[in-house]
Amino acid sequence: MTYSEDPWDPKWDYKLSSTREVVEVFKIVGSAVRRIDHKHHIEGEQIIKTSNGQVIPEDEPTILFRGRDDLALPLLRHYKDLCILIGCTQYQLASMDEMIEKFQNFKLEYPERMKQPGITKGK
Repeated sequence: MTYSEDPWDPKWDYKLSSTREVVEVFKIVGSAVRRIDHKHHIEGEQIIKTSNGQVIPEDEPTILFRGRDDLALPLLRHYKDLCILIGCTQYQLASMDEMIEKFQNFKLEYPERMKQPGITKGK
């Protein structure tokens, strides 16, 4: 198995059965689960770590960068460099590569949607 495979694909070999259940819920309910990335998804009003079904506590800070954010792509590249610097796993590096590619593709496909962070002042 390579880490570039889609974890929502039934071929993905999870180590925990709870994740298979999450995937099955996704297949059955469809829109009840929204994937954020390969590591996290939203189920109802909760953010879930997909690999083990762990709910991210509401008191734990989280952040979401959108594809249209002009700074997201350079930020992801810098984050990957930091991951390399501290010796992160191939799993993490492959996840970063995939996310960087998705953000690059979005920027190329939709240049008119790109914007400076905060330019709309929340509107």
